[in-house]
Formats: sequence, C-alpha cells, structure tokens
Amino acid sequence: MLTVEQPNHTTAEYNHTVEHEIARLAAGYFNTPVQVVKKQKLNSNARIHAARVWLQTPQGKELRCIAKYLSEDYFFDPQQQTKAITFANEILSYRFLMNIRNRFAAWPLLYHYNQRILLIEDLGANDPQIPDNLWQEVADVFVNLHTATHQQHAQYQALLSTNDQHNCQHLKTVQQHAFTQARDLLSEYIEVLDHQNYHTFIQLTQQVLHDLNQPGHFHAFIHDDLVDGRQSILRDGKIYLLDFEHGKFGHALMDIATLLIGKMERHLDSNVMIYNHLQAPLTLPEQYRQRWQHNMQLAIDDQHWDQHLASCLIFQAFTTLYSRKMQAEKIFTHSLAQMLGQVLTRLLQCLQGNSAYPQLQAILGNLVGKIVV
Repeated sequence: MLTVEQPNHTTAEYNHTVEHEIARLAAGYFNTPVQVVKKQKLNSNARIHAARVWLQTPQGKELRCIAKYLSEDYFFDPQQQTKAITFANEILSYRFLMNIRNRFAAWPLLYHYNQRILLIEDLGANDPQIPDNLWQEVADVFVNLHTATHQQHAQYQALLSTNDQHNCQHLKTVQQHAFTQARDLLSEYIEVLDHQNYHTFIQLTQQVLHDLNQPGHFHAFIHDDLVDGRQSILRDGKIYLLDFEHGKFGHALMDIATLLIGKMERHLDSNVMIYNHLQAPLTLPEQYRQRWQHNMQLAIDDQHWDQHLASCLIFQAFTTLYSRKMQAEKIFTHSLAQMLGQVLTRLLQCLQGNSAYPQLQAILGNLVGKIVV
C-alpha cells in the first residue's frame, strides 16, 4: 500500500498557520479582512486546543471569538484528523444547533469551521453573582434543548456524512462498551461477596441497557457532558451550554444523570484520578420533570418516570466507573474498591425514593456495604 509521508512542520509554522486560518475563517464570517492580534489559551487538552482570540480589522475595530483547533500532531495530517472524533462531532453538533436556533439559542453562535478549526461566539465571563435559582436555570436550559429537538432527529440525520455516521456509532459503542465492562467489573465483586445474586445482577443490568435504548418521548438531542463548570456559562442570569463534543441524539435524562453522577477526571497538579461531581441537588430531576411536562404538554406517571430516570442514572454511574481515562491512567487517590464505593454511594443517593429496579438497588447497596471501609 502506497503511503504519502507528511512533511515535518515546526511549532512556529504551526502557530502561523493556525492564526492565518483563524483570520481567514473569521474574515468570511465578519465579511471584512482581519488579523489575529492576541490569543489566550483556555484549556490543557493535548489533542484539541481552545483559545480566546482577539481580531482587528484594517479600520482598527476589535472583534473577538473562541477558536478550537487540532493540536500540532493532528493539524497537518489528514489521516490523524479523522481520529479527532470528538472534534468532528462538535462541529456536527453546532451545525445542527444552527438549524434549530429559532427554537433554542442558549449556546455560542457558530461563526465558521473547517476540518481542523472551529470558530464560535465568545460569550464572555461568568456572571459575578450566582443566582438563588441556579439549578432551576440548569433544569430549564435542558428542558428547552430537549423539547426543542424532540422531533428533529430526521433533520439531524440529514446532516450526517458517512464519516459523521461512523463517528456517532463509535461514540455510542464506546459508551455501551464502558457500561458492559463496568458491569463485568462489578460482577467479579458480586460473584465473591454476594454469589446468590450474581445472575440476577447480570439480567437486571441488561434490562437497564434495554430501557435506556427505548427513550420514547425522551428522545432528543443531548449535551451529554455537563459534569463541571467548564461546559456552561452563566450570563445575565441564564445558563448557556458550551463544548458539544459529545452532543448526540439519545435519552434526554442522560443530561440530568451526568449532572448528578459526575465523572472520573485527572487532577492536573497531582496526575491522579479523582471522582468529581457538581453537588447538584437531588431535587433537580423533579424540577426538570415539572418543566418538561409543561413544555411537552404531556404528563408522565411516576412508574415510567422512575424507570426512565433510574436507567440513565445507573448507565451514567457504570460508564463513569469504567471510563477510558480511568482504565488508561490506573492512578487513583484511593483503592479501586474505594473508588467504586464512592460512585455507587452517589448513585444510591440519587436513587433514593425511586421505585425502579428495587432488586438491583438492593444488590448494589449490599455491595457498597461490603467494599467500603
């Protein structure tokens, strides 16, 4: 097979090319020539960089935008670019959101893009004061996103290229693989500590996965990654969503589950894995439910609500337990058993009063009691 060797590029050439392309794309949106006068780095991602960019027109007018662009290792190589799946998915997400902006506009406007640079609106800094109704605002922004996109799946599908279809399937496969791997990991503990419930555990977790894939009225476009403050901004008392790298059509309540359960992440200073969540109140699902029913003009009974919410919470907890970062790093602040205990304890807190999967809740509660020191 004939391969074309990519020429080597210096860091200076990379930086110059990035700034040149940012200026070219921005000029296309603003309809005037511009040059980059300043860049402020906003993240530490090794694959996708984000920066606040100051631009200047020939008349001296200053403009601003946010630029996301591939790192030096990926920027010049078309084959490597195809591996930046979340970057391509974020571009797809913004393209879709542009089509429904008259329905839902709580996100930064898409300015321009190509396969290695994305330019979006700079929404500025967070409000200095946190409102008393913050979590209602969070619930509202998700209700508005989900109800605005509930019947827009065909419009989303129409945007998909062959590569987009592959990326969407890949992201879904990764999540479901993480779920099944976490189930297998937990089953090893259960086989030893609670052997009589081993087969019941396997069957019930399969039911969770089945229920998650039957969202019904909850089928909508989801952000699927609001797990810390970096993915949103508070502006004029309203929540705006950022970073749609994992945006997709799926079960709407996954956005509530990610908020409640959280994720594993690497602590930048100590390079260890820690479990983190936003301390979202356990009343958040009911706040969402009331507003969702009002917007959808649809009432859902307690049994079905509990089933939908529980399946999403359990799925999120399991995928958090077996995230690819967690498996790649294998460096933890505590033992693996303690880490499992932290996530499962949070899951059981979120499931308090939920009538769905009572056997599974009991099995997980029993397991936590035996592995947490």
